[in-house]
Amino acid sequence: MQSDHECAVNLKRADIEKLVSIKSSRISFKANVSQKSVVWKCFQLLYVDQKYSNFVKCNNCNAIFTWSSHNTGTKSLLRHSPCGKQAETAQADSTKTAQEITAHLVRRIPDQAIFDLNKTILIGLAKDLRPLRTVEGDGFLKIAQSLINFGAKNGKLEVKNIINHRTTLKRSVLRIVVGDIKSEIIESMNSASRFPNFAFSFDMWSEDFRKRQFLSVSVHYFDENFDLKCKLLGVDQFPDQSKTMVNIRREIVKILSSYFDQSKVDQVFENSVSVTDGGSNMIKVFKQHFFCQCHKLNLLLQHAFSDETMKHDRFSTLHGTLHGVKNLVSYFKRSGLNSKLKITLKQAVETRWNSNLIMLESYYKSATEIRSLLIERHEEHRLDEIELSVVEELVHFLKPFRDASEKLSSEKMPTFHLVAMWFHTLEKHLSVRPQDSSVMRGLKDEATKWFNKYCVIEDLHYAASILHPRLAIANVRYLH
Repeated sequence: MQSDHECAVNLKRADIEKLVSIKSSRISFKANVSQKSVVWKCFQLLYVDQKYSNFVKCNNCNAIFTWSSHNTGTKSLLRHSPCGKQAETAQADSTKTAQEITAHLVRRIPDQAIFDLNKTILIGLAKDLRPLRTVEGDGFLKIAQSLINFGAKNGKLEVKNIINHRTTLKRSVLRIVVGDIKSEIIESMNSASRFPNFAFSFDMWSEDFRKRQFLSVSVHYFDENFDLKCKLLGVDQFPDQSKTMVNIRREIVKILSSYFDQSKVDQVFENSVSVTDGGSNMIKVFKQHFFCQCHKLNLLLQHAFSDETMKHDRFSTLHGTLHGVKNLVSYFKRSGLNSKLKITLKQAVETRWNSNLIMLESYYKSATEIRSLLIERHEEHRLDEIELSVVEELVHFLKPFRDASEKLSSEKMPTFHLVAMWFHTLEKHLSVRPQDSSVMRGLKDEATKWFNKYCVIEDLHYAASILHPRLAIANVRYLH
C-alpha cells in the first residue's frame, strides 16, 4: 500500500495544469500537515487518481509547482508572490519572536551567576597555568559554547563522566574527527570549480628538541560556489634524507594519495601550481610555480639588515642601535624587568616575519618607562648604544613592509591583484627624500638594491590589477 508521499504519477507539469484548469475529477487536493514550514498555509498537495503526484498548488492563484519532501525544499514556494511573501513574513515574525524570547531569557541571568562563572574560569586557567588570553581563542569559545549547549539539553551532570580521558580522545575520537574532516575536504576538492587545477603552498622546518624535520602542505581553490578555500592537507615528519626536489615531491605525493587515487594525483600535479619561497628544491616540485611575494619582502629585509651589510662604517649607528635594543630586550626578559612594563618588550626572531619591527615598536612605546627603571637600578649605561631617533626612523621605515606582507598574505581572499600596487608603494617609500638622515639614506639605497632584485613587477601582476573590479577605476585614473 502506498503512503501519502509515495509518488506513482508520471504526468508532466503541463498535463497537471491542463487537468486543473478543466477541474478534472481526477484531481484532488490535501493540506500538508506533516510539514512544519509556514509556507504550507498557502499551498496544498496535489493528487491524481488519489495518488500523490510531486506537485503542489497555490491556494491564491492556482499556480502549480513541483515539490518533493525528499528532493526539493520550499525556497521556490517561498519566492512565489504573493503567497511566498506572506509565508516569509510569517516565518520572519516567528524567528523574531523566538529571538526576542531567547534574548529576554539571556538578560534575566543574574549578574552574580555570570561573575561566579568567570571567577571559576579564572581559577581554572590559573590551576593549569594558562594565560588569560585563552578565553579569547576560538577553540576555547567553541568548547565553552558546546558545554553550555550540552548542559542546557541534558541537565546537570558530572563533567568527569562526560569528557573522555586523553587516551580515548587520542585513540578513538581523534581518529573519527580526522576521518570526518578528511572526508569533507575530499568531497570539497573533488567538486572544486576548476578541478584538477589547484594551488599548493608547502614549507619545511625543524623542531629544536629532537631536530626532526616536517613538511606541511596546504591547498587553495575555489569551491563549487566560487568561494576561496584553504585547507591544510597534512603536516608529516620528513624522512631522514636530503631535502631534494625529488624527495619533497615524493612526500607530497604520499599526502595527496590519501585524498585522491593515483590517476587523480597525476592530474593534479599536471594541472596545478605551487606558491613557495625561492628555494631551488621547492620551485621545481610542480611544473608551474609562483614565488610567494611575502617571502620576497622578508628576504629583501634580511639582506638589507644582514651582518655583511651592517659591518660597513655608514651603518655603524644603525647597527649599534639594533644590537643595543636586542641586548636590552634579552636583559629585561632575563632579569624579570619585562613584567614591570605596561607594554612588554618583544625579541626579534630571524625566522619570523617583521620581528625587527615588532621589537623596535615595543621598545619605542616603552622607552620612557625603560629609562626610568634603569636609572633606578643605576644601569642607564645599557642605553648607551641606542639612539631613540634611529629607532623612530627604523619603525617608520619598516611599517610599510609589514602592511604589504599582511595585505598580500590572505587565506580568504585572492591577493595577486594587489602585488603591483604594493610594489609601487614600496618603491616610492624607498626613494630618498631631502629630510632623510644619512643613516636612512644609506639604508634606503641598500634596500633598493635588493628590492630591484627580488620585487620585479611582471605583466601578469599588471593584468590581474587591471582586471580586478575594485581596482579598475583606480587604474584608469592612474593611467590618465
